Amino acid sequence: MDRPKRIVICGGGAIGAATAWFLGARGAVPIVIERHEPAGAASGKSGGFLALDWCRGTALDRLARRSFALHAELAEALDNPWGYRRLDTFGGVAGGGAAAEGKSPRGARRPWLSQQVAITGRLGTPETTALVEPRAFTTGLLRAAAANGAELRQGTVAGLLRDGSGAARGVSLEDGTTVEGDAVVIAMGPWSMLATRWLPLPAVWGFKGHSLVF
Repeated sequence: MDRPKRIVICGGGAIGAATAWFLGARGAVPIVIERHEPAGAASGKSGGFLALDWCRGTALDRLARRSFALHAELAEALDNPWGYRRLDTFGGVAGGGAAAEGKSPRGARRPWLSQQVAITGRLGTPETTALVEPRAFTTGLLRAAAANGAELRQGTVAGLLRDGSGAARGVSLEDGTTVEGDAVVIAMGPWSMLATRWLPLPAVWGFKGHSLVF
């Protein structure tokens, strides 16, 4: 009987956690290497906003639609510990004083919204937009992956281990230890640029944004 494949995943954010969950569900043994803590960077501080069709007409449209469906499936399968919910979404502008009053379309006012904010239009409905708590989503997926046999190790990846053919067979860590596997997944978000020292990867850049949750 063949042994399960060991897959080393560099990064304990949302992508690393999801990769670990789906690999484990298919019989592999994921080993997640995280230098700080799960969801400790971008994945724990994002808006957690999900949209079905906002990428319509772009190369990302099919990916966005598949992702939207998968979030609903994961919440149902894993008892939704990250607060997944469908919701109405609106766009608006804020003005000083009462400048925004009377500028919202008829019927668009929300009772919980300040009179200083004018709604400019509906962005989505519960059929097309949803929300998760991003840190809880990432850590919840990792817990589910661990229940399937995934491992989480703290450490900073310093390089790749390769076999005689040049294929990646694990990673070396800054503390001198190594983690062997059958394949390596780079899932370090904007920090994936660090892996360009070991692999011919395209550059990945992070963009700063702001999301306020009330």
